[in-house]
Amino acid sequence: MTATATKVCTGCGEAVPSVWPKCRKCGALLIAPPVSPAPLKPREGAAPRAVVDDRFFAAATLDPVAYTKAPASKKRGVLPIVLIVVALLVVGAGAYTLLGSGAGKNSAPIILPPHGPTNGLPAGLDEVVRIQAESSRQRAMSALAQVSTQGDPNQIDMRTLQQMQPDLKWLPAETSSTGPHEVSMSQSGPVVTIAIAASNKNVCAFGHFQLGQVSQYVTMANMHSCKATDAPTQGWSTLAGGSSADLPPEGY
Repeated sequence: MTATATKVCTGCGEAVPSVWPKCRKCGALLIAPPVSPAPLKPREGAAPRAVVDDRFFAAATLDPVAYTKAPASKKRGVLPIVLIVVALLVVGAGAYTLLGSGAGKNSAPIILPPHGPTNGLPAGLDEVVRIQAESSRQRAMSALAQVSTQGDPNQIDMRTLQQMQPDLKWLPAETSSTGPHEVSMSQSGPVVTIAIAASNKNVCAFGHFQLGQVSQYVTMANMHSCKATDAPTQGWSTLAGGSSADLPPEGY
């Protein structure tokens, strides 16, 4: 006789045939619990698998405050600033050269080519600056001619010159002219030397006057000072340069 397989009832603990779907004594179901599969054994020589914690796969929450747009790079603004600075330097250098401000500090004095009175208005700013000094030189020479005929031509008095030409300030030879209204003057016997600066203090117009002789003139640029004692020994001409009629009244 074949033995019937049995199993233990989970309800009453009695041994019952394994073919019963439920215990006839207590009515408990006799379905066996699922058997957990045996863990897989790693193959020989295989690297061990890492244990992964499910917490690392939780959905990330974006912080609206922390997740902000990175600040724009400052490099984009460097090029326009450099271009602006270069443009300002170029414009400033051009104006510096045109007006002659401080040119005499870095350059050697030069003798400008002589010329007679211009026809009409000057062609450029550099010519206007030069004529400022040469126009005042013409008025100063005219005052010297009148005063020398009224007294001793070897001892011309500055106070008399001031009365003769009051819009000009007459200065001793060692004092530099700083503009077209100041005349630095020296006298050696009958010869009078004058020096008159332009408004930029870079151009200086010199003149030699002697009663009964043809006057001589020379205009220089890149001058450190404009004193009668700064007069050059060469470059003199009988061409008087610009006169007061070459500039409008407001040009003085």
